[in-house]
Parts: sequence; structure tokens; C-alpha cells
Amino acid sequence: MSDKEEVVETTEVKSTLEGKTADELIDIIRETRNEAKNRRLKEKELTDKLTEFETKFADEEQKKKIAEGKKDEVILDLTEKLKQKDKEYQPVIDKAKKYDEYDTTKRAKIKEVLANDWMPSFDNLPLIELEELASKLNHNVKLKDSDNGQGKAKPGKEYFTLEELKGLTPQQLKDKDILAKANKSMEFHSKK
Repeated sequence: MSDKEEVVETTEVKSTLEGKTADELIDIIRETRNEAKNRRLKEKELTDKLTEFETKFADEEQKKKIAEGKKDEVILDLTEKLKQKDKEYQPVIDKAKKYDEYDTTKRAKIKEVLANDWMPSFDNLPLIELEELASKLNHNVKLKDSDNGQGKAKPGKEYFTLEELKGLTPQQLKDKDILAKANKSMEFHSKK
């Protein structure tokens, strides 16, 4: 197709859209979205079938090797796959551990602050709700500072970047100022 033909097709599309009413344009958009949704569903279906086929094929290969007496080879292959999965998920596991440490420390501090007002049902609240509840029950309470002086945040910046948030250590999160700034930063980035 030449450049002239492309220009003609583009202008024709624009001219057909120019005469449409708002309802007609909305219908075109809905139709386009519906087509895209159907295409995504079809792709997912095909991907699922392919995964199922690959899994079935791998199982048959394993059974064939075992029947041929190559059980050790199958075990080595599976062990290698597990090692690859471990490497793949290790960053997620590390982040989850850091969050669990943060969550546990923060909950312990809040429980200590609300000692007389604490109820067992508070244990099941998400951390954000627990923090809000603690601030409502105890307006003038400051959580104890357990910082050892390491890793103070740089003054002058209102929020941490996402990379800085990810890099905060549990020791740094024990500092009430850093923790407050981290909470404000997480709220700020979640609103984007």
C-alpha cells in the first residue's frame, strides 16, 4: 500500500466519525471495547490450553523417562525447576518478610499504646484501619521511639520515592519519623 492510499483511508475514517452523534460514538467505543475483551478472553483460553498441553506433555515425558529407568534424570530436572522458581520468587518473599516485620512491629507498638483500650477484635483489623482507630482513641499519643540512631531519613523531602520505600530496613522503620514519612509516602503513591 502506498503512502497516498494510507492518507485516503485515514481521512475516510475521520470523516465517518465526524458526522456521528455522541450516542453513536459511545456505541462504537463500547463495540471496540467488547471486541478487545473478547480477544483477551480468547487469548487467555488459548494460553490456558497451551499450558495444559505443555503440562500434559511434560508429565508424559517424565513417565516415559521413568519407564526407561531414568528416574534420577527426572529428579534432577524437577530439582532444577524448583531452584529456578525459588530464584524467581525470592524478591517477593524478601519483601513479604520485610512487610511482616514492619506489620508486627507496628501492631505491637499500637497495642502497647492502647493497652487499656485494646480489644481482641483489633488483632484482625488491617494495619491501616488499626492505625486510624488508634489515632481516634488516643489523639495525643506518640509511639515510643525505638530507633538506635541508624538510618535517619534525609531532611527536606516530604515523601520517599518507591525505590526508597522498598529499601527501608526494619531497623529504619522503628524510627517514628521515618515510619510516619513512609506511611505518608505510601498513601501518596497509592493515590497516583
